[in-house]
Amino acid sequence: MKGSAPGNGSSGFIGRRRIDGGVPSHVERAFHAVTGATRPLRKLVRARPLAGTAIVAAVLIAASVSVSYTSAPPTPSVPGSPLPGGLPKLICDPDCNSEIRPGPAQVNEVDIQVNPANPQNIVAAANDYAQPSGAHWVGYYWSRDGGKTWGQDLLPGYPGSRSVTTLSGMGASGDPALAFDSRGSAYLAGIAFTVVPLPGPNPGRDSVVFVAKSSDGGETYSQIVVVARAVTKFSFHDKEWITVDPTNDYVYVVWVRFNALLVGEMVFSRSTNGGLTWSSPKIISNATTGEFQVQGAYPVVTADGILHITWVDFQTHRVRYVRSTDHGATFSAPVDIGSVSEPPSPLPNSNYRTALLPQSAADTGFSQWQGSIYVAWNDYRNNDTDVYLTYSRDGGNTWSGESRVNTNPLGDGTDQFMPDIAVTPQGYVVLIWYDRRDDPENTLVRPYFAISVDGGLNWTDFPVGPPFNGDHGGASFLSGENHLLGDYIGISATTTFCALAWADTRNGSEEQPDSDIYGARVAIEEGPVS
Repeated sequence: MKGSAPGNGSSGFIGRRRIDGGVPSHVERAFHAVTGATRPLRKLVRARPLAGTAIVAAVLIAASVSVSYTSAPPTPSVPGSPLPGGLPKLICDPDCNSEIRPGPAQVNEVDIQVNPANPQNIVAAANDYAQPSGAHWVGYYWSRDGGKTWGQDLLPGYPGSRSVTTLSGMGASGDPALAFDSRGSAYLAGIAFTVVPLPGPNPGRDSVVFVAKSSDGGETYSQIVVVARAVTKFSFHDKEWITVDPTNDYVYVVWVRFNALLVGEMVFSRSTNGGLTWSSPKIISNATTGEFQVQGAYPVVTADGILHITWVDFQTHRVRYVRSTDHGATFSAPVDIGSVSEPPSPLPNSNYRTALLPQSAADTGFSQWQGSIYVAWNDYRNNDTDVYLTYSRDGGNTWSGESRVNTNPLGDGTDQFMPDIAVTPQGYVVLIWYDRRDDPENTLVRPYFAISVDGGLNWTDFPVGPPFNGDHGGASFLSGENHLLGDYIGISATTTFCALAWADTRNGSEEQPDSDIYGARVAIEEGPVS
């Protein structure tokens, strides 16, 4: 259940991160994606100031638009029923968290979903570096016993794979995202692209958005279909998310398409036949107002079948929102629903990239807040990174204003970042994020879980894994980056438990970096969990 504009009109990496040289990192990734260059853009800027300035100026030219919005105050609400005694609680089996994808090769950037037709069936996916070339590829993992044990594989079509698929010939894939339909079929979305490991422009670089489908609980993905392909040598598809309409099982995908000068557009496609065919990509951001510095589109569908999509405009520092009341045929005009303050990347005392990637979820269950839409992100307005939330109770017409979720003292100098959000059928709002409050030096990272039983007004949070040094993640020869944790982690919710997954470097060191995927389960209601 993850996951103001009345009426409709016709219509890798994530977020803008401050980096050395003053280059936003969503621009940095797009630059490498389109050109194939391996040297960081910030180093080009420092090494050749005039040329670098020209590059960045060309990238960032866009009209500066002031769009006003009115935020409603947080909606007064009847307090939710307290959780049963002793809940929520971490389920230890045996050490309160377990490794989802064991093995020596690094892995990061994970999503996780519980099968609504069979909660014992959980699927996960991540950027997995186990393929022969060493580039990342979409790895997928499945459990049939509530997350106690896991199977693992790489999506077919990777370099050296014996299977020939629509992804064959691509050198790398990643940015996995998962969703289930009402019948228990799993959908795995991602991007794939050719690898040209040479510096400088590489015309003809190919990139695609794809969706794979599994009908056996995520053990195999026999149907892999390209949703969109780069149409010019200067375009590149990046960071997609996927959701399924609970009213008709339509599948929706949104992503950013970078064009000439790295201008970004939010685009949408849908499938009405289980992922077999897809509509032509439709632009849903507002190019006429210069909305070009965009990233992080996220779709959710409420129980009435209305599709809601949010993203970040890094030019205006706003969270943007559109909706469709006709299953993606048309969309409302984009509007602002909240302000954001981007965190520095890397954060103080660390070297890993820090993403600003808002995540959304809708209450499609049976609570008094049914129909609520929640959006969460990490924010630097207090001079350290906190998790912030905004929500709508009226289908996206008005929004609550931003409120802080993490419960540590305001402005204490510790960082909470990279949240994911879900809503249980009984209306509990739950999150996972990385947290550094338990280290006096604000360096070691550990995953935290948070829950609100009153529609997002009040929160309880606690750690769900041991602390680790985030700088002990591995490197990517594609981007030249070190200390990778990825750009997002995952949570999925049922009536009785939440399934969590994150990239974890506890098995790595400065001399031998390593990141793995770990998971945990949190009980939130009395009843069978395993």
